Amino acid sequence: MASKIFKRKIPVSIYSRYANLCVVKNMEDMQAQLDKKCNGMIDVMDADGVVFELFSSKGHEYYIVLVEEQLSHNLIAHEVFHLAVKMTSDIEIKDEESTAWLIGYLTEEVYKVLKSKNYNIKEQ
Repeated sequence: MASKIFKRKIPVSIYSRYANLCVVKNMEDMQAQLDKKCNGMIDVMDADGVVFELFSSKGHEYYIVLVEEQLSHNLIAHEVFHLAVKMTSDIEIKDEESTAWLIGYLTEEVYKVLKSKNYNIKEQ
């Protein structure tokens, strides 16, 4: 039986976007969901965290997926960077200040969610 995937939407109202933060016990569970949803077009295996984008009738759906046992400040920063770059490049924003602002905003929101759910973040 697959483990439950924790999922929370993080709105980015200024850009009319949102990100789905997912925390999983293992990437196999996320892969199983993705295989059903997009016929194996996205591979998330062999990673402690990943960012990807899906397209639907709602538009862009951004995902940041983190493995619970591997949560660290480094992993969070790494994946938030990828998420911010993906979002800003999709809406053709090229200046560093906007990207830096988005990284800061997303980082704060991710930490708020993780803290509210009492996830343990490793101090390395």
